[in-house]
Amino acid sequence: MVYPYKSPKDETVGEIRARQLAKIKDYIEFAYHNTPYYRDLFDKNNIKPRDISSFDDFRRIPITTKDDLRKQNSGFFGAPEEEWIDMSCTSGTTGESVYIPFTRNDMKRIAVWGAQTLRLSGINETDRIHLAMPMCAWMWMAGFGFYICFSTAGVCVLRFGPGFSGKSLEIIKNLSATAIIGVPSYLVKLGEMRERMQIETSIKRVFTIGENILNKDLTKNALGKKLEELWKTEVFSCYGATEGTFLGVECDRFCGHHINPDEVYVEILDPDTLEPVKDGEEGLVTITPIGARGLTLLRYVNGDMSFIIPGRCPCGRMLQRVGPVFARIDQMMKVKGVMIYPDAIKNIIAGTGKIDLFQMEAYTENFSNLVRIYVPSYADEETDRKSAIDIRERIRLELGVTLEVKSISREILQGMIFPPGKGKPVTFVDKRSKQ
Repeated sequence: MVYPYKSPKDETVGEIRARQLAKIKDYIEFAYHNTPYYRDLFDKNNIKPRDISSFDDFRRIPITTKDDLRKQNSGFFGAPEEEWIDMSCTSGTTGESVYIPFTRNDMKRIAVWGAQTLRLSGINETDRIHLAMPMCAWMWMAGFGFYICFSTAGVCVLRFGPGFSGKSLEIIKNLSATAIIGVPSYLVKLGEMRERMQIETSIKRVFTIGENILNKDLTKNALGKKLEELWKTEVFSCYGATEGTFLGVECDRFCGHHINPDEVYVEILDPDTLEPVKDGEEGLVTITPIGARGLTLLRYVNGDMSFIIPGRCPCGRMLQRVGPVFARIDQMMKVKGVMIYPDAIKNIIAGTGKIDLFQMEAYTENFSNLVRIYVPSYADEETDRKSAIDIRERIRLELGVTLEVKSISREILQGMIFPPGKGKPVTFVDKRSKQ
């Protein structure tokens, strides 16, 4: 069944916020009475659900962090086990995995709101999308979540998964796929193979998840431009979080990730004060997945850094829009007195147009944080030396810091970036001392 977005384009901010607030108040009541973590949190802070009658009141609720969720995972379960119909877990990229149960209503919530949001891109029942994401591996949610969202939107899904690139291209061609979704770095690899093999496809939309393809001004960064060039079509950035079970997607005007107001409420908080910042200002993404029961969350800080885009989208819809995730707060590094983020380095390397594989390793030596960048080795040492000098100089000019660049064999580097049991490419490894 297809679920078009029901709100008219002339819906006002006030109307949206009033509807959101009513749903959030109901959700707070549910959280207090059904989840041990929030019942204890409210009682310790002398807060009762009836005390929350406005968005200002809502900010009285202390934030929830990923560490809270890891330490007391079951304390966030809001539905009894007999109501669970599925269980998922996070990838554990930044720590221990978190387990997430889903009820039947949770699944409907994901399907309906996700389908509505995806259709803002223009995709519809006439499309056929190639799903280049894991469906079942390690109980990850992303592939399965997109499957139910696209299928609910009326789109035929070719649930192939990542890897086996030659066969993947064969399926795309033989079944006339009109869209594809996957992690950008893998879609680049697939696009390069398609180009080498001179395979013609019907792909007219590329959807990405897991890696940022946008600059802060919402234009495509080097990775995004590479995808546009390889697939010769429109590229849409998606944003979501397994813990919050929500989905943001660029519409066909490419002005940020539209966030469905019936699915999630997003705040952006100052990293130091944890107070809300103005629209357009950068801060920590903080989400409340309205109505999620299996895993219940209020004001959850997921570690992403972004901003809310002010005003109405050129498409006419008055939906909240979130910019690109340009950094993760737990990956911020101070190297030789300079604050840098791995994504900034990633964009510089991608901008060379020469390096298709790389991994950054942060480590501590003599009480100082340092970063080493691994890139694939060429046929001769002189080419490797010139490539390393070029990358070091680009980083020095743009970020003001000199980093080590080391060439290693492509096979070893591929094993480091795509280790068994990881759903996303591992482009950043943090070996810094925690002391």
